[in-house]
Amino acid sequence: MFSDLHLDFGGFEPPPLPVDCVVLAGDIHTGDEGLAWARRTFGDRPIVYVLGNHECYGRRLPDHVAHMVAKGRELGIHVLEQGEVRVGDVVFLGCTLWTDMGLFGSPWKAATALRWAMADYRSIEVGPAADLPGTPADQPPRLLQPTDTIRFHREALAWLRAALARLAGETVVVVTHHAPSGRSLDPHDRGLVRAAYASPLDGFVAQSGAALWIHGHTHFGVDYWIGKTRVVCNARGYLDEPVESFDPRGLVEVKR
Repeated sequence: MFSDLHLDFGGFEPPPLPVDCVVLAGDIHTGDEGLAWARRTFGDRPIVYVLGNHECYGRRLPDHVAHMVAKGRELGIHVLEQGEVRVGDVVFLGCTLWTDMGLFGSPWKAATALRWAMADYRSIEVGPAADLPGTPADQPPRLLQPTDTIRFHREALAWLRAALARLAGETVVVVTHHAPSGRSLDPHDRGLVRAAYASPLDGFVAQSGAALWIHGHTHFGVDYWIGKTRVVCNARGYLDEPVESFDPRGLVEVKR
């Protein structure tokens, strides 16, 4: 279980371990480079991969998501964006789950600030296929906006709610890049920018029935419980800003 390896800044080779499945919760590498690394590194083990924001830098949505899913299929990697896969008797549900920007109340106040503070909105494009129905097909690509990611969040959350209800009674692991609770953030960090890292979904998580929720993005390792759901993050971070709690083994057990 790893996230935020940022291999474009420096390599990483985890120790060989007898695991049932490898989970990569985004920001592994830019573009699709993380997929080739994952297959080369983990051999024939099942791999679940969720895109982070950095996988999308210099790319266009939703085209890049479709590319990653197809490339993952070629390599035998389960790239999940509002998707699911069963590994043994565990069902994995995965999506990027961009935030709702509502961590501090009004999402629109946060959106105004984050439009300029986050590189996502200068580094990712969207094509007409990412726009609302009725958008002309010949509309030129444009830069991603906070209104886009808020809408992506709502769509993913609706999908996740329906999937969890359908899988009630199963052993479910949710994998997202963005965090589902402000409890996943470094308490020493301050400011509206934190609304781009986590959504206030504590009540949703508590009622989700999921055994485990794995996320990334925060560059802050956590391991806590919301109700009966364990929430974990094992992020490496940048080489010049390493996460002290990062575990190069990345082991976590799913309680059945």
